Amino acid sequence: MRKIISVIIVLAVIVVGAVVLLPSFVGWNQYKGMATEKVRELTGRELKIAWDAGNGSAGEAMADLASRLPGQHILLNEKIDGTFPVHHPDPTVVENLEQLRDVVTGEGCDLGIAFDGDGDRIGVIDGDGEILTDQGFDDYPHIELRRVA
Repeated sequence: MRKIISVIIVLAVIVVGAVVLLPSFVGWNQYKGMATEKVRELTGRELKIAWDAGNGSAGEAMADLASRLPGQHILLNEKIDGTFPVHHPDPTVVENLEQLRDVVTGEGCDLGIAFDGDGDRIGVIDGDGEILTDQGFDDYPHIELRRVA
């Protein structure tokens, strides 16, 4: 399961980051198709994932990514709203992950991914509602998450 989670996290960061930062990226649709096919290949099953854009700029890209991935997806705060009506979009602050944690545990999700306001950082919650920090990814040095607890 750690391999699956790490692949999804890496793809989420790459895909959302590319959409937010490089909207005119040539070959973007082909790249998204290739990335989502790789997730299908690696997971071997459908996952249930909760996503939280925190009303930040990654909302539309997050929704597009989720629509292309296999499995069931629950989208939170995907509409861009600079007043951040639900919570501040900083996934390094535990309080900002409470809504996502409640959805992950309440809906029986495999994991939850929260994006910061501009989509270049994430917070991750596992299926048990635990916040994954960089300590949880020691075997995956290419993933860097900020410690939130």
